[in-house]
Amino acid sequence: RMAVDSMIVEETTFQTLRSLRLVEPRNNNATRGDLIMPTLEEYIGTCARYEKVAVLELKNHMENTLTALENRFSYPMFVKPAGTGSSVGVSKAADREGLEKALENAAKYDAKVLVEEFIHGREIEVAVMGNDNPVASIAGEIDSGADFYDYDAKYNDPDGAGLCIPANLSIDMIETVRSTAVKAYKALDASGLSRVDFFVDKTSGELFFNEINTMPGFTSISMFPKMCIN
Repeated sequence: RMAVDSMIVEETTFQTLRSLRLVEPRNNNATRGDLIMPTLEEYIGTCARYEKVAVLELKNHMENTLTALENRFSYPMFVKPAGTGSSVGVSKAADREGLEKALENAAKYDAKVLVEEFIHGREIEVAVMGNDNPVASIAGEIDSGADFYDYDAKYNDPDGAGLCIPANLSIDMIETVRSTAVKAYKALDASGLSRVDFFVDKTSGELFFNEINTMPGFTSISMFPKMCIN
């Protein structure tokens, strides 16, 4: 459990981040059954979907795992180690063979692997800083020149991505992104600083919360310090 303002985040058996439930503390006379327990998705908005896969399952039940993932998502899918950064071990799988290879590659880096739905969206990021009263920077946008924003695009290719700060969004959408970033930061009990990442669907314009990075990059080309300067 993690404290969230006057709330508590409690994990459920669901594998998706959207299903974390926010539970009012029992410091009143209400019972658990009397409490309203919104999910994280209900609290901050639509979340990108993912499945968590244990490496042990891959070793013993690869075919079953592939079938389960195909039943859950359509191709392409993104596969990433749960605990790495800088897109290390991340792959985009276009078919079953690619998915198996991507899972095996991610398993080299972590005991848990995340498989995510593909969202045809713009990549929007916000720097959030603070403890009890966090504040959000202006939103920035990454326009990756690669198939996705991988390690080479981030660190080795000078033309690997275009960075747009502020993001080319309406004023209302930028404020929605910033306020949602602070909500996510609080809901996950973050402190100090984090980078909160979103997708904006290129067709519908819908905003998706993707992930929070509690140790964002601070290189000369990293988004976090650039957004703070602006």
